[in-house]
Amino acid sequence: MSKIGREEGGSGSKAFTLLELLIVILLLSLMAMMVATTISKRKKTRNITNISQLKSLRSSLPSGRGELVCLDGCTHCFLQDAEKKEHPLSQGFKGLKAYILDRRGDAHTPEFGRYEDHPVCLRFRFRRNGSTSQMILERKGVFYFVPAYFGKVRSFPSLEEARAYWLRNRELLQNRWDYY
Repeated sequence: MSKIGREEGGSGSKAFTLLELLIVILLLSLMAMMVATTISKRKKTRNITNISQLKSLRSSLPSGRGELVCLDGCTHCFLQDAEKKEHPLSQGFKGLKAYILDRRGDAHTPEFGRYEDHPVCLRFRFRRNGSTSQMILERKGVFYFVPAYFGKVRSFPSLEEARAYWLRNRELLQNRWDYY
C-alpha cells in the first residue's frame, strides 16, 4: 500500500492546492487591511502640530467629550475619553504653560494636580456641547487665547495682550446684544 501511495502522489512532494493558496492570500489581505485602518486612524487622531489645532482634538473622541492631559512638563500627552480610556498623542507640548483669569481679571497658573503620581501641566476639557476649557497657553514666547465656545484660537505676543482680549470677550458676553 505504501508503494501505491508513493506512485499516486509522486515522490512525496507537498504542494498547496489552489483553494488553500486562495484562503492564505485572503487571510493575509484581511490582516493587512485591519493594520492599515488602525494606522490611518492613529495618524488622524494623534497628530497635532501646534496650539491652534488644540480644539480639533475633540473630533477624535468617540462621544465628543473627554480631556487632554499632559504630564511631566508637558512632554507626554494623551487624550482621555469619557470612559477613561487613554489615547496617546504622537508628541507633547514641551515647555507649555497655562494661565487662567480670576474674577478680577488677574492671570494665574492653575494647579492641575497629579495623575498616577506624575505632575500634570495641562488638563484641557472637551464637553459634549462643543465647549472646552478657556485658558491662555504659552509656548515658545507666544501666548494663545483658547476660547470656551466658539471662535478660533488666537495668538498674541504677550500675556497682557491675551489677557486684554479675554477680558474684552468677557465684557461682550455679559452684554449679549453688543456681541451680536
